[in-house]
Amino acid sequence: MDAHSAEPDHPLASTPGFTPPATKHPMPPAGYGPDGAYDIAQYIRDSTHQIWDEKFIGKIYDYYEPAAIVHTSNGDIYGRDQVIKLTTIRQAAFPDTRDWIEEVIARQNRDRTHDTSMRWVYMGTNTGFTQYGPPTGRKVAVRGLANCVIRDNRVTEEWVSYNELSLIRQLGLDPREILARTLREGITNSQSGGAELSRPIGEVENVVAQTTPAPTSSITARTPLEQHVRRAYHEIWNWRHLGRLDDWYAENHLTHASSDRELYGLGDAKHDILSRLAAFPDLRTITDDVYAEPDHARGGWRVAVRWTQLGTHEGPGLYGKPTGRRVHIMGISHHWIGEDGLFREEYTEWGEFATLKQIYGGGAPIPDNLLRTQ
Repeated sequence: MDAHSAEPDHPLASTPGFTPPATKHPMPPAGYGPDGAYDIAQYIRDSTHQIWDEKFIGKIYDYYEPAAIVHTSNGDIYGRDQVIKLTTIRQAAFPDTRDWIEEVIARQNRDRTHDTSMRWVYMGTNTGFTQYGPPTGRKVAVRGLANCVIRDNRVTEEWVSYNELSLIRQLGLDPREILARTLREGITNSQSGGAELSRPIGEVENVVAQTTPAPTSSITARTPLEQHVRRAYHEIWNWRHLGRLDDWYAENHLTHASSDRELYGLGDAKHDILSRLAAFPDLRTITDDVYAEPDHARGGWRVAVRWTQLGTHEGPGLYGKPTGRRVHIMGISHHWIGEDGLFREEYTEWGEFATLKQIYGGGAPIPDNLLRTQ
């Protein structure tokens, strides 16, 4: 407003009869129902809808702490401003983005913080530039999982893993060419400056000297269900007791895994696990967090697991010839465990494209057939 507009006799000094148009986006506070009751799962749905579907990117100022840290498969993102920047870039690449939230699993802690695990699919048309290049005009539907720590309705820390390899393929691009260019040009959304490709490494302490992996009796948990889940991960992945799948997994178990793998039955599950163990013979799996909610629709429980795998690429097969490169894999899984205690369905993302960047970040030649036979 200039100085003249403030004068009483100026035409703009008063506008009798003017009423601003009503908003099409009332946006009540996230997480509160019509009755005023608060629900953390509703908070996740509301805040995601406002930011991504209604395009109120600035709501991130309300819903993230200024110093929030986001851990991704490609490295870490520091601070709320960086979250806003990357959100803007993705929405510009897919202006018609819609986020479909498939599931939210949550836990309230004694300090009144909440842990949440959201599984989502974002859909959109690539009419803007991405980090991979110019628009392709392709429609995509990409699944991911995000775990958050929430205090006073603000995210303080987050872990995100999504199906980047599927995204690249759906855009009609050659994943091998994108991998080579990403490594050559140092393309990354993280602020770790490529540290995920050159971090110092030490021994993978799954088995030290002539000992064995930790006994299952050493596993501690808050509930019998959590104990069961942690034991399953430890025995299957660290002890290599794949026969335990016969005890703990349903015969018709279904896994929706990274890079659009669909695994049906125990045979598929064992083959997938063996392939990854063969590629990283010293692989160690740590279950970082486990929490669950009753599944009122199907019976049993919905379980969220955040896990880390450390290993050395010393075996042939899944990811090409051995390179000797160390990998650090962050993954998130959602399980449906039936009332009989059997694992029945699983959604898992571990950022497989980011894993390949770690494997080939040391300069090893990328095989011509890599990513074309998976």
